Amino acid sequence: MKESLGYKSLNIKTNQFALIDHGLDQNDNVMQIKNSYSYGIEPDNGMFECIHSCTFLKGDKIIMKIETQATYQLNEASMKSFIKGDKFVMPTEVVKHFTSMLYGATRGILVCKLEGTRYASFVLPPINLGETINKPLELFLN
Repeated sequence: MKESLGYKSLNIKTNQFALIDHGLDQNDNVMQIKNSYSYGIEPDNGMFECIHSCTFLKGDKIIMKIETQATYQLNEASMKSFIKGDKFVMPTEVVKHFTSMLYGATRGILVCKLEGTRYASFVLPPINLGETINKPLELFLN
């Protein structure tokens, strides 16, 4: 995108949070973390949504799950620059920008939710989204 990206952040919210205690041994700190991302648009009003789902697993048991959502409003010029015929095509770097902001917010939300609990040491580690997001986001317009 040659021109600058114009947007404002409207909100960040926690859609879901669950902490399930399976008698977790606090000394056994090996855990699997699964992240997934989904996106939505409302081109008529410039809305772009990013959803991050994160699950902490111990074997096949879910220990914790959090889903957060960020809503942004793109300015008219930015939204139009992403419309390509019957598709919304957001460049890779822009997708990484929005997703990184939400991932960072999710990390902070977890710190706040777990503060003062025996799970306070559970952290969502920093990640390089360049390994996960490596192509433009393409969504079909209705």
